[in-house]
Amino acid sequence: VYGIANYHLEMAEVYRSQRNLDAQIASGRKALELIEGRSFHDLAAAARINLANSLRLRRDFREAEKLLTEAEEICSVHNFRDMVDKIARIRSDNDEDIAAAQPA
Repeated sequence: VYGIANYHLEMAEVYRSQRNLDAQIASGRKALELIEGRSFHDLAAAARINLANSLRLRRDFREAEKLLTEAEEICSVHNFRDMVDKIARIRSDNDEDIAAAQPA
């Protein structure tokens, strides 16, 4: 299951490079679905981070923030310090996008 979920995360990156946001999001969701309830914590955090960034591009800020919070909790519990900077960067971009979307 780990390998199949990782495949879907890799495909999400391929779709990102092709600028196919719908396929990118679908592939990220599939990866999360496959690992749900399993102890693949590193993959669970990475999948949430990448999907959050994709959702931010779609302007689904609420779900993106939810996924970032979940990823942050996973990273904190399992000491995945290398992912914390990416979470912070995406959260900052998300906050900037929310502010820019507000009426003047």
